[in-house]
Amino acid sequence: MAEPTQRSARFMRTVSAAAACAAGALLATAPAHADPKSGYVSGSDLLCLALNVYHESRNQSLEGQLAVAYVTINRAAAKRSPTVCDVVFKDGYFSWTKDRQKVNGWPTDKAAWETAQRVARTALAEPAADPVKGSTYFHTVSVAPDWAPSMVRVARIGDHIFYRDRAPAQ
Repeated sequence: MAEPTQRSARFMRTVSAAAACAAGALLATAPAHADPKSGYVSGSDLLCLALNVYHESRNQSLEGQLAVAYVTINRAAAKRSPTVCDVVFKDGYFSWTKDRQKVNGWPTDKAAWETAQRVARTALAEPAADPVKGSTYFHTVSVAPDWAPSMVRVARIGDHIFYRDRAPAQ
């Protein structure tokens, strides 16, 4: 296993290289598996998580952005998805992925994009620091989805409400 400084450098090289490419081309590649427990996370999964944080919560506090990142990671584990990218781009999981302009475009707010990348790295590096206690769903306070009453409300952070399943997955 690589030393933490080597891993950090690898993350930064991966993200920097990715920023030079079109997002569509990056997302079309087959990502490697994300396995935070082993200390290795693919560059594709880091990128997908950062994109999800950026599009779903860039207007939220750091705590709110971390919460969205952890929901994404928790959902990948709960659904036994091989990669974070599989979860992010699963039909209907996250609203921004329904907008082709957002999916095919690149983040335009540089400061928010840099923050989203830091949040994604933090969440992947510290899976036990989950502020939403295993939540796998969230929504903004301005909507009332039909699935919410069947879930356990865990927290409200900023403009998002976080939920987990009533019965733990077997």
